[in-house]
Amino acid sequence: MDIATATGLFRRGLYKAFIKHIGISPGKALRLQRLEMAKVLLSNSGCSLSEVAKISGFRNVNSFWVSFRNAEGIAPGEFRRITLR
Repeated sequence: MDIATATGLFRRGLYKAFIKHIGISPGKALRLQRLEMAKVLLSNSGCSLSEVAKISGFRNVNSFWVSFRNAEGIAPGEFRRITLR
């Protein structure tokens, strides 16, 4: 089920509401939430990168790695090493 269906809105209406009230698209908001979950898991668990990707809602470890690197400027493994010091 997608966000629009869950809220009972049409996709365009949901998109406009997000932009108006939050300032970003629903997709970007979801991606940011997934990345925050991943950062918590990387910092506080022994989960593998593929497990972190799956738990955080990414399709696969590759899409997770690319999204994380683009958002944070470092690879997930490097983030883990930095936060575990």
